[in-house]
Amino acid sequence: MGALGGVLGFVAGGWISGRRIKKKYEKEKKDILQYLQMQDDVYKQRDAQWQKEYTKLYNAYEKLQSETLERDYEEFKAPDTNNDDMISRAEFNTYVKKYLSSFPELSERDFPRFEEFDLDGDGIVSFAEWQKFLQQQKLVEAQKGKGKEQGAYNELLNALYEQSTQADSFSNLQKNTAARQNKAIR
Repeated sequence: MGALGGVLGFVAGGWISGRRIKKKYEKEKKDILQYLQMQDDVYKQRDAQWQKEYTKLYNAYEKLQSETLERDYEEFKAPDTNNDDMISRAEFNTYVKKYLSSFPELSERDFPRFEEFDLDGDGIVSFAEWQKFLQQQKLVEAQKGKGKEQGAYNELLNALYEQSTQADSFSNLQKNTAARQNKAIR
């Protein structure tokens, strides 16, 4: 009987132990599924937040583009005295003289030449040529300022790295960043 009791005890112990392990497994499985669901919810929330931010940025960009186009057209129309949406050399020279008389500290060397605007060389500047010239000027200015921007970019990256190493969680990083931005605004 001793051997049979030992076998029955072993089987009963295994069954009880198996139930405990199964319960532990089920609890861990449930905890993991809850964690995954929570992570999924956080991801969906962040995705929705990013979509809103992207939409805001895109709308702001579109508005800026529209305002820039309107401003460029107003600047283009200033020398166009006969309102034909073309600037002749005579209109351009008249405009430059009037402009320079309003700002005596400037000279003709400070102002672009007609040939720089007249990209196709036909003696008339269209709005498209005007815009192309302005875009070329922006690229030149961007190249000049690229070294300055690179320094500012590296400074920003270093500040973010410093903040991230000092924060013990993502929410603390956000709080630290917001606090520093508020200080910078003041």
